[in-house]
Amino acid sequence: MAAQARSQTRQTLAALFDGGSGPTLLRRSNTIDHTLDLAQREAAEGLYDRSGTRVSAGEHARASKNVNLTLSALFRTVLLLICLTPVLAHASVAQDNAFTRARDAFRNGRADVLERQADVLRGHPLEPYFDYWRLRLRLETIDPATVDAALRRLDGQYLGDRLRTDWARSLARRNDWPGVIATARGIRQPDPDIPCLVGQAQLALGDLAGLGDTRALWLKGVWLSDACEALFDQLRERGQIDDAALHRRRLLAFDSGDARLLKRLANDEWPADASRIARANERPEGLLSGLRGSRPDAALMVAVLRRARLEPLEAHAALQTLKPHLASSDWRWMMGRLAFYAARQHLPESAQWFAMADQATLGQDDWAWQARLALRRGDWPGVLRSIERMEDAGQNEVAWRFWKARALQATGRGSEATPLLIALADEPTFYGLLANEALGPSLGERHRDYAPGASEVQAIAERPALARALVLHRLGFDFEGTREWSWGIADLSDEQLLAAAELARRQDWFERSIWTAEKTRRVHNYALRYPTPFAEQVKLRANHHTVDPALLYGLIRQESRFNPQATSPAGARGLMQVMPTTANWLAKKLGLHKPSDKALGEPSTNVQLGSAYVRHLLDTLDQSPVLVAAGYNAGPRRAQRWRDVQPLEGAIYAESIPIGETRDYVKKVLANATVYARQLGTSTLSLKDRLGIIPARASPADWQAITSDNKDLREP
Repeated sequence: MAAQARSQTRQTLAALFDGGSGPTLLRRSNTIDHTLDLAQREAAEGLYDRSGTRVSAGEHARASKNVNLTLSALFRTVLLLICLTPVLAHASVAQDNAFTRARDAFRNGRADVLERQADVLRGHPLEPYFDYWRLRLRLETIDPATVDAALRRLDGQYLGDRLRTDWARSLARRNDWPGVIATARGIRQPDPDIPCLVGQAQLALGDLAGLGDTRALWLKGVWLSDACEALFDQLRERGQIDDAALHRRRLLAFDSGDARLLKRLANDEWPADASRIARANERPEGLLSGLRGSRPDAALMVAVLRRARLEPLEAHAALQTLKPHLASSDWRWMMGRLAFYAARQHLPESAQWFAMADQATLGQDDWAWQARLALRRGDWPGVLRSIERMEDAGQNEVAWRFWKARALQATGRGSEATPLLIALADEPTFYGLLANEALGPSLGERHRDYAPGASEVQAIAERPALARALVLHRLGFDFEGTREWSWGIADLSDEQLLAAAELARRQDWFERSIWTAEKTRRVHNYALRYPTPFAEQVKLRANHHTVDPALLYGLIRQESRFNPQATSPAGARGLMQVMPTTANWLAKKLGLHKPSDKALGEPSTNVQLGSAYVRHLLDTLDQSPVLVAAGYNAGPRRAQRWRDVQPLEGAIYAESIPIGETRDYVKKVLANATVYARQLGTSTLSLKDRLGIIPARASPADWQAITSDNKDLREP
């Protein structure tokens, strides 16, 4: 009788699963059979209501009298409880709590606590994590056959890739070099140390021909990993790295300022000078005072290059003092670095310094900054020359394809520009929008809109990796959830990507929804790329502060991806990532109470303060949305400093922002605002017109008057 009742109940549960009806927690359960096991266990121990309070069987019997099913008393009660959700809710909460305990146990190395969660986690969507954690804690003592079996179970999963990575490291510690190569071959997303472990394996097995890729790591100029440093030591011992390559890495380390690599180099080559080199890296100005007659050494070269980041002119004066004692090749290389740092500060001297540098040592970033300075000068032939000196990968970047087209147009070669613009117009990016506008409606944007259907979303929801990602997100473990999601969408078509984006949107996981929708190439869905949640709060505050709601949405999309609880490492909070100090200043200005951290996480309060700050920036930065976006991200003082002595085209201002993060941010916010304006129906203003012309920078006296009432605008 019990078996028959279980079978009938299972059929009913299957109908609930397949029909997509029933309580939400039911749809989150991984297997019907495990649900029944949990229900039977709970029925034996006593039943629970929604709050988790034990209730009598009589209460459940009275509640179930209208359920006309021929089941045993036990499973009749189970079915009614599934309709009401208590048992399943209790079971799901119990499993979720067990997963959290298991995660903590793994992170703390508590195998005993981890093992106690095994029974409860059976059948949970995240059970593979338990399997992975159990193995990881025993990886150094476990036999290879057990690991191979686990890799087969986890094959095709993100966790399988992680286990394969961990196993490759373990095999390296055992000097099992053939095993390292075989294991690493199957890693889809290798960590930075894996290529170096493979390099060690190839070296140990005498395969010098396979070391080409690992030699390139030598010239990164930063500390990559212990595995890489061990490989580099072995390569040097075997004569695979010559003196020229060794010196080249020294210079790159001097320039990068990577403290760990500098310490390693100092201890190996200049042990008596190690502390002085460290001081030069941290406080270069101290070593550069009174240089007359000094001979260059490692510490002084570090000091010059580090000082150049903030004060290129001062660093140049120091370099000229050292020039008589420097090898010509070193001086020319250092001039190239000083020219780069001067270009990032828009100094006119940088052009002459670049000309003095060894042209063979200039890379993509150097030519990019020469092109940006030429843009600011209006030197279109110079723009074209700089772009054409870039490697193919650099020339194919979206930005430089666009500016090459503009330079071709400006130099009378418009027929060569049109194909570049047509190709760009298919890409819904900042430069894609500008290219589309430049071409006009007849040749512009040609992408196809696509809205996924319910069956497509359901099919995507059944993919295990995405199901795991959603459960991790629900539990607040977005670090793991984001990686599962990224793994799960890696091989999807455009249509499937949009179905996945819609799935994430339905869970209010806007960060993954937007990120996924942005990956399409042939077909797009702008409603998924540019969602409009919190519409009431945005509209209310936009009207109150007379701010374009499209600009607010553009900022929110970039700042928090619509996550009200987002918190940055610097402490910015909420939808508009308002800093607590700025929030306090704004609250005082608006006559409001000082907001708590909790209040800053509330959409209404956060948008109220954030929109007030946008209004303030508009009033102090010439009503320019470009300057507002730059000021919102990097501070209004910097936005002011990056202007030129003459008016600049808005797109040129944006492209020549020195800080890469801010440069990317401004482009995205302005592109966001342009699309949102069309979606909201508030404006048909083109992106080019929205960018406008950036007025010449204000004089120091004018800026002092502008900022006198607000210390927030006077950042360093």
